[in-house]
Amino acid sequence: MSIDISLRVSHYPFSTDLTGNLAPMASACGLYDALWHPSTLSASPFDATTGKDLICPLEAGLAQLHANEYADLEPANGWGNREVLLKVATDLLAACRLYPDAEVVVR
Repeated sequence: MSIDISLRVSHYPFSTDLTGNLAPMASACGLYDALWHPSTLSASPFDATTGKDLICPLEAGLAQLHANEYADLEPANGWGNREVLLKVATDLLAACRLYPDAEVVVR
């Protein structure tokens, strides 16, 4: 099962999806909450999560992902790998920097 991650302003300037097979790797490097449960990172529990809420967690998680191989956490079925997680997180970080006030939507 995959997740769809989008940024929303009055339109969707960024959208991607990511296989759930990478959840264990994302968890190990600290990207899980930013990708699967970004609402937990919101500045206020009453406000929508925005791109700026994800910048620091994405930077920290990407630093860990760059520093470690996580080969033992690559899905045995071949659906997803470290490079896929790296690309999605890097692209999302770039989008969050471009659209810091965009609402983050994960379905």
